[in-house]
Amino acid sequence: MDRESGRESKEIIIHKAMNIRKIIIWLARLICIVSALFFLIFVIGEGVFEATEQIGNKIRIEGFILAGLFIFAGISSLIVWRWQKLGAILLFISGLFLVLFVVATARANRILVSAMVGGPFIVSSLLFFLAEHDKKKTKELMVIK
Repeated sequence: MDRESGRESKEIIIHKAMNIRKIIIWLARLICIVSALFFLIFVIGEGVFEATEQIGNKIRIEGFILAGLFIFAGISSLIVWRWQKLGAILLFISGLFLVLFVVATARANRILVSAMVGGPFIVSSLLFFLAEHDKKKTKELMVIK
């Protein structure tokens, strides 16, 4: 009897861990997809047109770089749905490049703007890494069972 109750409590713990993992994954997916869509719409609406405006005889290249970084973040957001670990790494890299780009080009409020631009991608990648770590813990609990 005591052995059965111990087995049932382990199954409950495993079930709760799997539910928490699913919540973390869906929260991370929601953050990265909403951020990617928002910034891609922003880039299409403003960034590309701004990049093609000529100031003097120079074409502003920053808009094209920003558009490329956001497209990379959008593709990473799609990759993470199929290959979680690879997508999380790509999301982290894209968020880091966005932060570095903002720090290099912004004139004011660098920390705030870099957190707003690259932050959602970095946060969602960290949530995906947390879910992967939680997945390993769940597998360990199943082996113990």
